[in-house]
Amino acid sequence: MYILWDMRAFGLIVHLRLYNCIIDEEMRKKLNTILQVLLLINALIWFVSGGITLFSGRQYILSGINLYLILSVLMFLNAFCLVLAAKFITKKSKIIFPLVVLLVLINFILSFTDQLGLMDFLVIGLNSITLILLFKSRMKPTLF
Repeated sequence: MYILWDMRAFGLIVHLRLYNCIIDEEMRKKLNTILQVLLLINALIWFVSGGITLFSGRQYILSGINLYLILSVLMFLNAFCLVLAAKFITKKSKIIFPLVVLLVLINFILSFTDQLGLMDFLVIGLNSITLILLFKSRMKPTLF
């Protein structure tokens, strides 16, 4: 089973075989570029969501604390972490990769914690693809 992912805007056409694929260094570089783009798209979604939450005009004060302000700060923090993940995912560090996987996995799980809407399904799909490609990018070359 093959997936053809055509990203002509980025000059990439990536063919992924879901089972037993051979990933050489050129393919790994392309996968890292795609991962960076996906992480940046995810960061953009969270940045826009944080801005909408912050400037929606709703005020929900609980014990003197504006909860929408806290939520928007958390969304901006998530976007910032995703931008950092996109920047450092190309490094061959044993610490960066698990942290990026953990960040994407937390985003994936937290998408199910409230009412599911169109935005949640978009983020779930984006995080699913990102997780699959993260693991594919770290696979060792095999012949079988």
